[in-house]
Parts: sequence; structure tokens; C-alpha cells
Amino acid sequence: TRAGGEVVMDLPNASDVAATYRLTWTGPAGWFGGKTPASEARKLAAGESVRRTYKLSREPDAVSAPPAMELAYEFTRDGQTVRGRDMAEVFVRPVVSASAVRGIRVDGRLEDWGAAAGRAMGARWQVRDNPKEWTGPADCSAVVRIGYDAANLYVAVDVTDDALLVANGAAWQIDGVEVFWDGRATTLRGGPYGEGCGHAAVPLSAADAQAKPEAAGDKAPPVRTACRRREGGYVVEMAIPLAAIGGGFKPARGAVLRTDVLINDKDDGDEKAPTACMSLSGYTKCNYRTWRYAEVRFE
Repeated sequence: TRAGGEVVMDLPNASDVAATYRLTWTGPAGWFGGKTPASEARKLAAGESVRRTYKLSREPDAVSAPPAMELAYEFTRDGQTVRGRDMAEVFVRPVVSASAVRGIRVDGRLEDWGAAAGRAMGARWQVRDNPKEWTGPADCSAVVRIGYDAANLYVAVDVTDDALLVANGAAWQIDGVEVFWDGRATTLRGGPYGEGCGHAAVPLSAADAQAKPEAAGDKAPPVRTACRRREGGYVVEMAIPLAAIGGGFKPARGAVLRTDVLINDKDDGDEKAPTACMSLSGYTKCNYRTWRYAEVRFE
């Protein structure tokens, strides 16, 4: 997670000739305690392999891009030399703290959240759909807060957006917020999106309004939402009934819930214009698989 840990790399030479590899880390040095590991060149015989273990420090800041390893290789076969390179990004799971809260009113205002900690999102590596449409944090960024009580999981997303656009279309093709969750047991968590998972979408409305987005299953209680504009952006709030989360999930100190938050940003009113999508985890295919969701830890 972004709290730090170990990265283990296994590098096998599966070919039938010797190959030379050069391993080079890229990304903020803060991931390595301020000093990026030196590049390493290694020649491996056919069928030989090597393992390396690297220690990651706590994230330099909330929006630092994860580190990545560039792997350059070279081998010669039948008198011809082949060279190439690949890039392997380390997936570092974001962690959001969920605090016990009281008296949350789902109205698009944040005053009743008190000192609940927020998690920032607003870096280029988090924009995976149509990243060329994203021009910086003023164009689209957010702070996410998550809380809970005996009945609901609460999500507040304070979005900065310099060009609010209300348009017709699917929720994921216009300005708005989506929240995904996977409430399944640990043994099932992280697989294909399915029973025990859920999704709620709140598009930016023409006026401050309540809505009833999709909940987790036909018989699940509705998710209460509010969307309120503010200068330079808007706020979305959700109250997700615990019964809608699925998997029998119950929040308690030390519990973990896989969750992800997506911000959709459309700046051009043309129906065919692309929509940028930013996610907390940097993964936007949340309706296919859940293994890259961020992690909510309950306090």
C-alpha cells in the first residue's frame, strides 16, 4: 500500500540464448527514502533467473506517481542483435481512513464532517481515460472523505472543476462522481465485479438536487445522494446503507473495505467529445475487476 512495503521482482530469462538486462527505477525518490536504487545490469544465461527485493517507504505525498521500473534487454540470435525495453509500473494501493461520524446530513455541505481526514486526488497518473483532456488540478481534482455509523457508509467528494458542464448522457460520460465497492469476503475480494459489489453514480445536475443512483442489487435499499455546486466546483455526498454493500460487511475498527472513487470530467458540450476520468487508485475499469480498488480502513 502507499504506507510502504516490499516489492519483489522475479526476472526469468525464458529464452534459449543468453540475454543482458538493465534495471532502472523511475519516479519520485521519496518512495525509496530519498535515494533511488542505482541502475543494475545483469547477464542471464538461457533459463537462468534472478530475484530482487526492494523496500518502498511511505508515499512522499498523496498524489505522487507510483514508482516504475524500466527494463532494457539485449540478446543475439542467429547473428542478429535484438534490443528492446519495457516499463513495469508498481501498483501501490491508496489507503483512505474512515472515521466514525455522527449527524451527517446528506445535503452537499461539508460543515458536519468536522475534522474527518480527507484524501486528495488530482495527479496525472490518476487520469486513465482520455488523459490528454486533463490540463491540471484546476481542471479536475478532488478531496475524498469517508465516514460511517451503525446504518450507513458516508462518502463526500469535494470536486474542483473549472468548467462545470451539465449534459445529457450516461453518468460516466458527463461531469459527476462514481463510487464502487467490493464487500465480499477476503477470499473472493479482488476478482471479477459481481454479486457482493456495488456502484453508485451521481452526475452533476442542473440545480442542487437529490437523486437515487444505482444500488447494489435490485432489493438493496437506495443510496441517498446530494450534489451541490460551489465556486470552482461541486460537492457530492452519499449515504450508502450497509445492507447495500453486500457480503455481510460490517464497519468496525480495523475492518477493511475495497472501494474506489471516479471523477468524470467533460469540458466540451459536443456529445461526441471525450470525457476524462480520474480515479483514486489510477484504475478506471472498476466495473470489470476489483483487485485494484483503493482500500478503506476503519478507525
